[in-house]
Amino acid sequence: MTPASPSEVLCPLTCFDNAINLVGMCVQYVLTPSTPLDVDKIENAIARVVDKWRLLAGRLVWLKDQKIWAIRVPIGSLPPNYATYIFTTTQSTKSSGFTPPVLTPSTIEAFGQPPRSAFVSPKAVFTSSDHQKHPLFSFHVTVFPDCTCIGVTFPHGVFDGVGFGHLLRAIDAELNGREWEVPPLETINPVDTLLKDVPIEEGTKFEGYKTVTKMSAWSMATMLASLAFQHVWHGVERGQVYFGRNVVKGIVDPVKKEVMEKSGGKEWVSTADIMSAWIAAYLNEPNSPNTLSMAYIFDARPVLAEASGTSFDSYPHNTVLYSEFTGIPLSSLPTTPLSTLALHFRHALTTSRTLKHVKQRHYDSPDFLAFRRPYGVDTWGFSNQTKGRYDQVDWGGGPIKDLLVNPMPINGDSIPLVNELDGGIIMSMDLRCLIFVAWRGGGKE
Repeated sequence: MTPASPSEVLCPLTCFDNAINLVGMCVQYVLTPSTPLDVDKIENAIARVVDKWRLLAGRLVWLKDQKIWAIRVPIGSLPPNYATYIFTTTQSTKSSGFTPPVLTPSTIEAFGQPPRSAFVSPKAVFTSSDHQKHPLFSFHVTVFPDCTCIGVTFPHGVFDGVGFGHLLRAIDAELNGREWEVPPLETINPVDTLLKDVPIEEGTKFEGYKTVTKMSAWSMATMLASLAFQHVWHGVERGQVYFGRNVVKGIVDPVKKEVMEKSGGKEWVSTADIMSAWIAAYLNEPNSPNTLSMAYIFDARPVLAEASGTSFDSYPHNTVLYSEFTGIPLSSLPTTPLSTLALHFRHALTTSRTLKHVKQRHYDSPDFLAFRRPYGVDTWGFSNQTKGRYDQVDWGGGPIKDLLVNPMPINGDSIPLVNELDGGIIMSMDLRCLIFVAWRGGGKE
C-alpha cells in the first residue's frame, strides 16, 4: 500500500467503490422559502462539518498494487490554499420556469425538473479520477425570484446513498444546533477485512450478473444507443413521479394482505418490493415482444453486520449490490398480479442478501458496471434511496417542495431513484411522453 506522509492518513476503499467510480450523483432540493435562505449560515455549517469529519477534506489516490482507490486524509493544519469543499452560488433575476407540484396525499403527478445548472456547481467534477485533485463534494445554490435550488454533488465511487446521507444529516445537525456522531477514520477497511476472512467455497466464483456487465466500449455504445432510442422514439425526458401517501397505501396494502392470506402468513413483501412490481407492470410496453430484466440495487450493510456482529451503520462508502429478476415476458405483465411480481422480487432479494453472494462479488468484481442491453430484453434498475433520509434536512426558511437525485454527468435510462417526501414517495426517472400526458396536472388515485 502506498505509504501516507506523517501529515495524512490513508483510508482504503474497496472493489465496490471501483464498480461505480465513473459516476457522480447530485442530491437536489427545491425550496420556496417564506424568508430568504441564509446561504452564509449553510456554508459555515458545511465548514464545521468538514473540520470535524476530516475524511471529507481528503483527495483520492489510486493504489496500483491493490487496484483500488483510497482517500488521502490530511491531519492537523491544512496546506495553504487547500480547498476542502466547493461552494458556489448564483442569483437569478429570472423565474426558474419550474412550478413545484402540489403534493397532496391522494395525488399521482408527473412533472419535470428545473435545469441541471441550477443545482450543479460549474466547478463540480464527478469521477474518482477527477477527485485526485478536487474536493470530495461540491455545493451549489441558485436563488430565483420564485424558488431556491440547492444541489450537493459527490462521487459515487466514494459514497453510496446511505453514506452520503451521513453528510447531509451532519450539515442539518450543524445548521440546527444538534449534536452528531462523526464516523471513524478507517485506515484498514472493515468491509475488505471481513470479506477476505470469508473462505471461498468451491464452485462459488462469481459468474457475472445477467443485468449488468463490465464497462467496455460496447456496453457504453449500447447504453448511449438506448438513451438515443428512448429520447427520439418515445419522447423521453427526465422527470419525476410523486405518489401521495394515500396512493402508496392504496397500492401497497391490498398486495401485502393478498400475499399474507395466500401464503398463510409465511410470506411477506415490503413496500419497495411492491413499488418495484408496480413499475414493472405499468411503465413498460404490454405489446412488446421483449422480456424484462430488473436489477434491484440493495444495501449490503445488514448482511455485513450480521456476519461480523458489528454495526456498519456509520460506514460511508459503497456496499451496493444487485438482486436480479429476469426473463418475464412484457406481454404477461398486464395480467400478472402485483402480489406475484412482488414475491418474485422479494425471493430474488432474499437469495442475494447473503454473505456468500457478497463474497462472490468481492472475489471477482469488474472495475465498473454497466447495464446489459441484449437484443429483445428491456433492462431496468431500481434504486431505493430512502435509507439516506434526504428529505429530513431542514435548510431553513421553508419546507422542501421538491427532492430529486440525478446521476452525473449523464442520466442512465430506466433507473428510478426512489426517495420519500412529505409522507409519500418521489421517483426521479426518465419518463416517456405518454406517462407525462397521463399524469401531469395531478392525476388522482
